[in-house]
Amino acid sequence: MHNFEQIIGEMPLLLNKLNNSLIFRKDEIGMGHVIVPRMGIYVLHENNRPIYVGRSNNIKQRLSGHGSQSSDRFSATFAFRLAIKAYEGRFQKSAKGIRRKDLEKDTNFIIMFREAKTRVAEMGIKAIEIDDQITQTIFEVYAAIKLETLEFNSFDNH
Repeated sequence: MHNFEQIIGEMPLLLNKLNNSLIFRKDEIGMGHVIVPRMGIYVLHENNRPIYVGRSNNIKQRLSGHGSQSSDRFSATFAFRLAIKAYEGRFQKSAKGIRRKDLEKDTNFIIMFREAKTRVAEMGIKAIEIDDQITQTIFEVYAAIKLETLEFNSFDNH
């Protein structure tokens, strides 16, 4: 049984644990000195600043999807958002009316998406283990608010 007040009370402690965890890069995974939690919350950092909070039941696999050049809009969702922002900035128009599958056919967008996946692959990562799905869900939103990553974190319904 879950106690909401107890879970909420854990949020500052989990954030402290996340903030104090070691930062690593995707290319360091599997080299023996980086232990990646199996499931939980991860934060992508750029220029020593958190910019995206995610959650996964398989963090290694999820991180691989974020920065792999073979990933599509479904597995590299954060890179896709970065590419949309770059596309809108370069062409001074909103991509809101354009379907994602149509963006993936646009040569300019393809280049920006590839660049965004490379950018994500080079980001620093912090992660903590959280087994409980409810705690994961609440903490993802809490961390995104506290770490001020809402520019790239989206909690919109689809």
